[in-house]
Amino acid sequence: MVALALAGCVATPIAPAESSAAILGGEADTHDPAVVILSSRLDGSGDYVNCSGTLISPHLVLSAAHCFDPALVGPIKVTNVFLGADSKDKTQTADLASWRIGVSFTLDPLFKEVPAVHDVAVHDVAVHDIAVIVLNKPVTTATPLPLLRTPPTEKAALRLIGYGLIDAQDPGSWGTRYETSVAISGVDDTSLWSTDVVHSGCEGDSGGAGVVTVDGADLLAGVISGSLGNKNCASGSKLSRVDQSLDLIDAQLAAHDPDFAPTDMAAAPDLGAPPAALTSHTGGCSTVGDTASVTSLLLVAGALYVLRRRKWSKSAVI
Repeated sequence: MVALALAGCVATPIAPAESSAAILGGEADTHDPAVVILSSRLDGSGDYVNCSGTLISPHLVLSAAHCFDPALVGPIKVTNVFLGADSKDKTQTADLASWRIGVSFTLDPLFKEVPAVHDVAVHDVAVHDIAVIVLNKPVTTATPLPLLRTPPTEKAALRLIGYGLIDAQDPGSWGTRYETSVAISGVDDTSLWSTDVVHSGCEGDSGGAGVVTVDGADLLAGVISGSLGNKNCASGSKLSRVDQSLDLIDAQLAAHDPDFAPTDMAAAPDLGAPPAALTSHTGGCSTVGDTASVTSLLLVAGALYVLRRRKWSKSAVI
C-alpha cells in the first residue's frame, strides 16, 4: 500500500480572469474534452471546492469521493461543471453551453481512509475514492471516455489529465486542462500509482483521469486521488481503480444513460439504499437556479477567495 496526501480540492471559485488547477511536468491538453472541472459552492461559507472529473456518459461524470464527502469539505450547495479546456479563457467561460450543473452525487459506499506506511511514517490513504455526479442535462459536445473494466497492468503507460496546479508554488496556476505521461509503478486491490515525482498530479487534479490505451482505444483506468507521501505535489500520483467501483458506476449508468451500461446487464445491480451522507442535495438546481448559478460564477470575474487548508485526519486536503 502507498501513502497519500489528497491532491484535490482548491477552495476558490472559478473566475474568467483567474483560476487554478493543472498537472506538474505536463503540457496543455485540448484533445481530451471528456475531462472537466467541477466547482462546488459550499453552503454557508460561500467558498468553492474545485476538482477535476471525467465524463463517462452524457449525464455522468466520475470524480474523487473526497471532493464531495460532506464530512470532509462541508455541505455542498451547488456544483457547477465547466466543459472548456481553459477557465482563464473569457470566451469559454462566457459561453453558457460550456456549463452544466451537478444535480446529485453518490460516493462509492466503500470509500474510506486506511493506515499505510510510507517512508517509515504511518499516514492515512483513501481507498475507493470515487464519486458519480449526475448532470442536469446531457453533454453532446464531447465523447464520453470508456472504462477499463479489467485490472490495470503494472509498467503500462498512463496519461494523467486534470486542471490542477502547474506550479506548486503558485496557487493561481490552476484552471487549464493539462496532461502528462507516466508509467504505472504499482497496482494493488484498490489503487494504482506512479512514483514519478517530476510528472505528477497537484492540488486541483483530484478526480482527474488516469488513461491507458488498449488496442488503440483510450480507457479510463483510474481517478486521481492524491499524491504519494505527505506532500500534495511533486511526490508521485495515486489513483483509485475504476474497475473496483463498477457496481456503483454501472448502477448509475443503467439509471441515467442505459445505452452506456454493459450490454449484458439485465438489470442494475442492487446496491441497497446508500447512507444519507453519501448522496447529495438537489436544492437550487431548477432551470432558473441553474442559469443563476452559472451566471453568478461568471460575475465573480477575478474575485478569488482565500485558499483554506483543510485536514482529513493525517492527510492534507486542499
